[in-house]
Amino acid sequence: MKYFKQCLISSLVIMVTLTGCASKSNTNAPKETNKAEVTKEEKDTKSEAFTIRYSSWFLNDPDGTHPEKKAFVDAVQKKYKEKYPNAKVELESTPGDNYDNKLSASFASVSAPDVMYMFSTSLNKYAKANYLADLSDIPVASQMLESVKPINMYQGKVYGITAGVTVAGAFYNKKVLKDLGVNLPKTWSEFLAVCEAIKAKGLTPIEAGFKDAWTVNWATAPIAASSINNPGIETDLYNGKTKINGSEFQGFVAKWTQLSEKGYFNKNALSIGFDQAQKEFADGKAAFFINGSWVPSGVKGANSEAEIGYMSIPNDQGQSVIVTANDNSIAINAKTSNMQRAKDLVSVLTDGTVLAAFYKNNTLPALKNLDVPFDLPAMNEVKEALKSNKTAMFPGTYMPKSSYDIVYGSLPTQIIGGKKLGSELEEADKNLQKDKVTVPTP
Repeated sequence: MKYFKQCLISSLVIMVTLTGCASKSNTNAPKETNKAEVTKEEKDTKSEAFTIRYSSWFLNDPDGTHPEKKAFVDAVQKKYKEKYPNAKVELESTPGDNYDNKLSASFASVSAPDVMYMFSTSLNKYAKANYLADLSDIPVASQMLESVKPINMYQGKVYGITAGVTVAGAFYNKKVLKDLGVNLPKTWSEFLAVCEAIKAKGLTPIEAGFKDAWTVNWATAPIAASSINNPGIETDLYNGKTKINGSEFQGFVAKWTQLSEKGYFNKNALSIGFDQAQKEFADGKAAFFINGSWVPSGVKGANSEAEIGYMSIPNDQGQSVIVTANDNSIAINAKTSNMQRAKDLVSVLTDGTVLAAFYKNNTLPALKNLDVPFDLPAMNEVKEALKSNKTAMFPGTYMPKSSYDIVYGSLPTQIIGGKKLGSELEEADKNLQKDKVTVPTP
């Protein structure tokens, strides 16, 4: 559910000194002729007929149930033809479960498309194999959020562009907080105090649907990120600079334990799923719902009268680290015969006016220079929070699944269930050392 943005349209730069020199001496007259010849050549190149190919696993919509996909594809065609009117832009769609295999085969047979979306976690291996073009010099590369830069880089160079992310955090029911006369908390201790005041009024402070295991990941990730307060924590873990069974993660576990032991989650948190939890939150039965940026549109569908906002979860010092998730990157085939044209296509795929058709109210800009307006106020609040806080990639990028499943899954679930903890963090550390070969190299 992630997608793209911002325009980096390239232009021909002509030395302005030519005009000044021509006025001083007739010997510069040939330069004016050369200028005209270059302009004509540029026009001829732009009017030339050619085919450029790009691939994706998520833009095909055979049953017509996702009109935003067609709107995006059409917008890409239209925008690209503004620069290359006779270009044929071909989208190659392959189902996600076979996409990476097909892409790998196409690189090996030198038949890969000019531009491709790829799973962000696969970018590292393709860059290492010299299949991808270095995009460090294109303007949009410097505009990416800090949270998405690492996964798009290899050995200090940028090989992929992420244009859209989903964001985790605490959504809150504005009416509930207003009726209780409480303000948004700015520190972790204030958050606990607000939860206590809500509980005292007979309402649920934090709604959860942990029967769906993935919701545990999305509830714990933003709390852990702000508590640890180190966007590069997984890189440090990978490189042995810190441990899972260290003060950073122990501090996060302590905070999660506070929420559980104080009774701030709904009593049926482990027996209901996401849909029911979201409905109860939308109906005003709880004040907070810690989940992803699809919540505002989901709440709107469940209760059109509900008014919700977004809050980044603060740590003890009042600082927040916002967790973002992305599953795709835009890359260019290193062997394309249309390198500049491919870069221009990347410009289109990351253009704000093109992306507006696709973002809707689920995906947030991953490029700092894009300001995409949203219909839902909560989404605009998420967008503003991204601008004013540090960002970190969603956990599990450089942490093997065997460790991730403990830290962001079974351990917090045990705490909610009231079970006594043992050596879970130590086990996660051992798994990290054993299985880190299964994740990309930071």
